[in-house]
Amino acid sequence: MLAVAIAAHFAERRVTAVTAAVAATGSLFNATTRFCGGNYLLGIDTTETASCSRE
Repeated sequence: MLAVAIAAHFAERRVTAVTAAVAATGSLFNATTRFCGGNYLLGIDTTETASCSRE
């Protein structure tokens, strides 16, 4: 996604660049924090056991 954002920026496709940059930022946030706001809002729990609390 980050590569798409950079390529779109240089091709002067601003909307595509911003959209891809936001998606890349969200993916990096999810990967580093291990928290998915979308799953949380939808009430989806992807943990296999009770090893992770939702507090």
